[in-house]
Amino acid sequence: MGCEDAMSSAARSGAEITEEESLAVRFYMGDPQAVSSGPWRGGGDAYNTINALLHPGFANELDKAREGRAFGLEDPRQLKDYLRLIMLIFSAMEKYRRAHGSRAAGKTCRIDRLSSLKRFEAENGVISGFFSTCRYGFLPRYARQKAGIVLLEVTRDPQVPYLDFSELFAQLYAKPEEAELLIPFGTVIEDCERLEMSPEEEKIYADMNGSPPRGKYLLSLRRGDYRALSDEECREKYEYITSGSSFARAAGCMSALCRNIMPDEQEAAFYGKWKSCIADYTAAAADRILRG
Repeated sequence: MGCEDAMSSAARSGAEITEEESLAVRFYMGDPQAVSSGPWRGGGDAYNTINALLHPGFANELDKAREGRAFGLEDPRQLKDYLRLIMLIFSAMEKYRRAHGSRAAGKTCRIDRLSSLKRFEAENGVISGFFSTCRYGFLPRYARQKAGIVLLEVTRDPQVPYLDFSELFAQLYAKPEEAELLIPFGTVIEDCERLEMSPEEEKIYADMNGSPPRGKYLLSLRRGDYRALSDEECREKYEYITSGSSFARAAGCMSALCRNIMPDEQEAAFYGKWKSCIADYTAAAADRILRG
């Protein structure tokens, strides 16, 4: 599949979010109706696998395994469906940004792992995976689902694609109390400023082990620099990612990681290469969407 195929329903200036794009977003956010009636497998926690695909290496998988989160792939068809779903969501984000501009560009909040923030910094400040933030402040229950957390206040440049779930779905939004604003993979952390944390925040936002947050930061985000590839390069990446032999090895690695089993050096190198091809492929498709 070339990049043009991946973004066949991609954003065009003035285009509306399609029914397929809307359903993809609802499936990702765990909407029960979309999960039960949509074309994608994986259930309400499929976002764990989808985001794992977008993170380099296997550190994200190990974080999830330690927290008891399930992830994994059944067959190449499911992987292909998830790659398309990723681009449908990105396309919806860019369409939404074009329609709404910076209207909702205020500060949002996220509770994340310190390990994730350090990895973003190590990867030239590039955010891996879809980045969920909340317009209503920090949500204590998300602190209790993760280990070694930080509190993040987030601002973003008006050019960053995004989705405001409350505005987009209204009564169809399954979790209105979250007022979720979703930001895409590849977004760049332009600045990271450490903030003072109050004694109340240390108590309220204890992690799953009862430990207080490891810090509080203000992130300033800008739109990512997505790398273009030719259609031929995209097809080569896609075929490598989804071929039977590559898929079997990658799915095996993912299954082991879900059980908190480290791959050996050879399998770790393969898995890292496989993940980098996914990053190249999705970035190239995102570039096509942004250029419209």
